[in-house]
Amino acid sequence: MSQEKPNISILQESLKSEGRASARLPLQVLVFALALGNILVLIASLYFNHRVLHSFADNTNNEITLRDPAALEEQRIQAEKTLGALGTFESLLSLAALILLSTMMVAGYLLAVGIRRKEKAIISAQWQAKRFRSTLDQAAIITVTDLHGRIIDVNQAFEEISGYSREEVLGKNHRIINSGYHPPSFWQNFWNTLKSGQVFRGEICNRTKDGLLYWVETQVIPQKDSLGNIVEYIAIRHEVTERKLAEEKTHHHRAVIDSIGQIQRSFLEGGSAQETFDYLLSVLLRSTGSEYGYIGEIFYSGDKPFLKTHAITDISWDEETKRLFDEKRKFGFEFHNMDTLFGHVITHNEFVI
Repeated sequence: MSQEKPNISILQESLKSEGRASARLPLQVLVFALALGNILVLIASLYFNHRVLHSFADNTNNEITLRDPAALEEQRIQAEKTLGALGTFESLLSLAALILLSTMMVAGYLLAVGIRRKEKAIISAQWQAKRFRSTLDQAAIITVTDLHGRIIDVNQAFEEISGYSREEVLGKNHRIINSGYHPPSFWQNFWNTLKSGQVFRGEICNRTKDGLLYWVETQVIPQKDSLGNIVEYIAIRHEVTERKLAEEKTHHHRAVIDSIGQIQRSFLEGGSAQETFDYLLSVLLRSTGSEYGYIGEIFYSGDKPFLKTHAITDISWDEETKRLFDEKRKFGFEFHNMDTLFGHVITHNEFVI
């Protein structure tokens, strides 16, 4: 299942790849220019060598067969042409060398500029990523998981709130902090959202190493490679336990107030007192998620308070206590000892759930 370390690493790798690709372009130009220049020089060299050798062979034959002055003059002229061609060839070679040298200098300059530019971009991205990660570490709980939910990385905030060290959770499934609070349908929607490439947003109840529950406002972000394939998930969380507890407490209080209003209306419409109290107790138990409870009234014996019940859940544990409960229930139980759960509400003025 963090909003960044792998996200940042992907950004850095992308910049590095871009830098390498851009750096290869001037290098390819340089290699191509050198290869082309060498080929041209080789062709020119072979061509002029062939011309010189052919001319030399012709002159040799002529020297053997021709002895008259006119032939010798023609041979001299031909030699001068050959020397002129050699001079032109030398000029072409010099020009080719100059072009090659200029190309090498330009390509080298472009190569150096491209490398420096990309190095600066990578350093800048690394610095920004480091600053962003540092900010996230201070403000959020971050975990990184693979496609199967195995933990790849966590930050310090995760260690502090969960009670697990980084070494304890690396390679473990994220279910290690599952509280069991959410139904299977919740997790099915969770994974369907992520596998479709969408960001999951919601509130999740987790469990610490010590067994305590805590709530987090969660964003889980799928991370993709250059081909668009999901490679990992980053979860960015903020603890909202106090807010959730306050909301739950407010909900319970509203449920109690609504229940009292319903009971008042029922009683005014002619319902019996016992039926009214039994109904009120069932509503209160349901709204608070409690299994046992009672509704009672405080009386005083002298200066000491005692509790008399009007409705109470069945707390019998065998046939004898069941018979006693049925006999006393309609008249109400009296509790004079306040050092019990029954007396806790009176002495502390709060719910016991």
